Amino acid sequence: MRREFIVIGSRILTQYLAVFKSFRNVVVHHIPHQYSEEMAQPSTDHPLGLIFKNENKTTDLSEVLQEIQHKYAPKGPDGVSKILVGGDRLTEANCRNIQCAFADGNTNEERLEGMVFKFEDWHAIRVLFEIHYKVFFSGKSGKDHGKLCANMTKLSCDNAQKETHLLQSSSFVMCFNNNCTTFHYRVTPCKSGL
Repeated sequence: MRREFIVIGSRILTQYLAVFKSFRNVVVHHIPHQYSEEMAQPSTDHPLGLIFKNENKTTDLSEVLQEIQHKYAPKGPDGVSKILVGGDRLTEANCRNIQCAFADGNTNEERLEGMVFKFEDWHAIRVLFEIHYKVFFSGKSGKDHGKLCANMTKLSCDNAQKETHLLQSSSFVMCFNNNCTTFHYRVTPCKSGL
């Protein structure tokens, strides 16, 4: 865990302190893991344009999914490749239900198997904070220095301890970043401004 905090700390320092900004290009921005090589590959984005249908109506959404399947899901010798299709949680659930309704089709394309549905936007950020909270937060660790609960108490972010609210959690992260920067100024003889 010490190595991960070094990576996070170096990111924060090169972002906020002028004396370290020259190192922004050489600092590690992503903590290395077993999938680092695959994740470093560039993604391909394809703007789909507008489809004038109402995603809240089942018939319209099924027509949209069929259009996406036929036009945008790559087809090759091995069959249909999968693409990610995102939306809010309700849209994701509706898309999965429609995909289940088409499960009796004769081909992968008719079964709409070329799409993997996912939720996006602020939902992902909120879920990230929820996972972070579930994994790292324990009310019993309030006196253990360096633990999430102790850090929240030390930084007067007690409201982030009660439940995982996006606003309080993101406020805590910003406060944590600011305190890492302040700590650096107190520990090093650096006289440069921000």
